[in-house]
Amino acid sequence: MRTILISSFHQLIPRNILFTAIPDLLVDDPQIRLILLVPENKKQFFVERISHERIVIEGVKLGGSTRTLRDRIMGFLAIPLTDTQSLRVLFRGRLVNHKRRFHYFFYYIPLRTLGRIRLIRACFRRIDAFLASKKRFEQILNTYNPNLIFSTDVMDKYDAELIFAGRRKNIRVVSMVRSWDNLTKFGLLRAIPDRLLVWNDLIQKEAIEYQDVAPEKIRVVGIPHYDRYTHGTRMTREEFFRSLGIDPAKKLIFFAPTGVPRLFDNNADRVHLGLLKTFNTSIFVRFPPTNPVHLDSHSDSPHVFFDRPGVVFGQSPKMIDALMDRKDDMLLCNAVYWSDVVVSGPSTIALDAAVFAKPLVLVDFSGSSTPYLDDAGESYKSIHMQYVVESGGVRMATSPDELLNSVREYLSSPLKDAGARAQLQHSLFGVLDGKACSRMVQALLEKLMMSK
Repeated sequence: MRTILISSFHQLIPRNILFTAIPDLLVDDPQIRLILLVPENKKQFFVERISHERIVIEGVKLGGSTRTLRDRIMGFLAIPLTDTQSLRVLFRGRLVNHKRRFHYFFYYIPLRTLGRIRLIRACFRRIDAFLASKKRFEQILNTYNPNLIFSTDVMDKYDAELIFAGRRKNIRVVSMVRSWDNLTKFGLLRAIPDRLLVWNDLIQKEAIEYQDVAPEKIRVVGIPHYDRYTHGTRMTREEFFRSLGIDPAKKLIFFAPTGVPRLFDNNADRVHLGLLKTFNTSIFVRFPPTNPVHLDSHSDSPHVFFDRPGVVFGQSPKMIDALMDRKDDMLLCNAVYWSDVVVSGPSTIALDAAVFAKPLVLVDFSGSSTPYLDDAGESYKSIHMQYVVESGGVRMATSPDELLNSVREYLSSPLKDAGARAQLQHSLFGVLDGKACSRMVQALLEKLMMSK
């Protein structure tokens, strides 16, 4: 029996990996056992949804109090060591919008300067590995003695701990980049795995250029959770509209509010939805799973459907701790697929729209004298959003009139900008052949066969 240990610490890993075909494809081999590492307080969520005699779900205690001071310091120092446009925008936003002068001039600038030297980055990774805590994962590794570790979020602090722990025991590690902004926005890749799986050629280039990953260590596999979007079973239009209780005779606008804490003005989402309600359409409002949104004043609209996805484990004024269920993701898939136009801020909804080549309008105004976005949290100037903005396949709405005009034009002429959208789709996804899960499993099995 060969054992693969799989991490699932971030909220999106169930959607990205565990609720795809990947676990089933792996355990199709009767000689493979999976150990899923999940947050201890969310273990029951996974136990209720994943059941197989050769899949073990192991809870791991996470949280700030469980991290060593050394790990916190190294994680803090790693962020500015990668000099990217996304991080320049982020730290400049903290300086301009939040007056964090000491933070900018005595933390970001010196470390960014040092991080431009490849030798400094290499030395930092060696020191980081030497100082890494052994406590959290040592017993788990001793108990299950895995042949391979699959780290599903290579930039995550707990995944870094796991990779370091696996290295000390000479366990091969395959990791993946969880999302399209990770390598340019979250700082230095602290632990380089034996194999790095990425979504597309753009992320592969970033791994080489910004994170010192050797090209031969990288494998482009596609986006596994989009296999079911493009090749899975969807509802018919009539079934979908009937399930929401909205009029199938009307066109559908998909609206994704931005939510706290990315907004400068918390009223911005209300302004955007208010403008969209002037159209004679139905509106599907999909709340972000982890960001609070304030749209109470629109809750009594009969032609507006509100989708609040996720199983919630906790909430603060600026954050929701939630995990998306399978039904949440399939509702998102159907909503985007059957929409006539998508309206969003800077979020992964842009990817969901692009996978179906849907007309997309990106909002960039607040409806007041304050800016729409807080650059210290999110910006259209970040590298990953620039791929979309510069494609020519989307419309930027910097005023109420631009939003109304762009939506109106796409509703009446859905093929407008279709050629540019097709090019954007190809650059983000390559070939949408429904085989991303199979390619990821093949990459894992190749390393598994090479393991002890």
